[in-house]
Amino acid sequence: LLTLEVSVEPITLNETDCLLLTARDVSQLKNAQAQIRHLAYHDPLTNLPNRALFADRLDQALLTARRFERGTALILFDLDRFRVLNDTLGPPVGDQILVEVGRRLQLQLREGDTVGRLSGNEFGFVMANLGHERDALALALAQRILDAIAVPFAVAGQSLSVTASIGISVFPKNGQDGDAMLTCADAALLRTMHLKPGMVLTRELAHRDGYLLLAKGSVLTADIINQLVRLEQTEQHNLTVYIRSEEK
Repeated sequence: LLTLEVSVEPITLNETDCLLLTARDVSQLKNAQAQIRHLAYHDPLTNLPNRALFADRLDQALLTARRFERGTALILFDLDRFRVLNDTLGPPVGDQILVEVGRRLQLQLREGDTVGRLSGNEFGFVMANLGHERDALALALAQRILDAIAVPFAVAGQSLSVTASIGISVFPKNGQDGDAMLTCADAALLRTMHLKPGMVLTRELAHRDGYLLLAKGSVLTADIINQLVRLEQTEQHNLTVYIRSEEK
């Protein structure tokens, strides 16, 4: 399929007025421009939306949610100890894991959802057009993400296990715009990373209330309990803890 650029110029030929039609094949130029536009908004490694496009998709989801009185959930997740893995096994192995993570995450997409790579080992997920059970749907997706990431990665002849920590914010109670949603989810993500890898924490800012979901196989140690108690006392809100046990 060719893309032609056509120009028309009036000329006089042998004292007769004519039109000079010029056609030029600009297919390669148009393809190059399209590639540049794509690279400006997509991660070159995973081909997922980058932070700029992800933020735009979040804003679009929030605009639709406000218009139709629906909900939107933002999920941020970070691969635990990825820098150690990358330094130990080398960037090529790390890149293969990131590509596979992106592929697994795309399998969780519904129509209207967006998954993106926001930075080195941080990914984001926008759940759009949610009903009244938006909290439960966001937590259910967080569980599916953890389960998908928990499946060992076959890379360079090795079987590697990776875990992730997750933070969640839900519109409208955790923020009215994209920046507020990102700030809230990022704060929740940082807290889960501080408490224990493989956890999910979503803060209910409006009600000063939060949820903590431990990944399958996690152990609720005395140290973690003490940290949760201190967090509750410091933030002056209640924490509901969900613990998923190992499947038999």
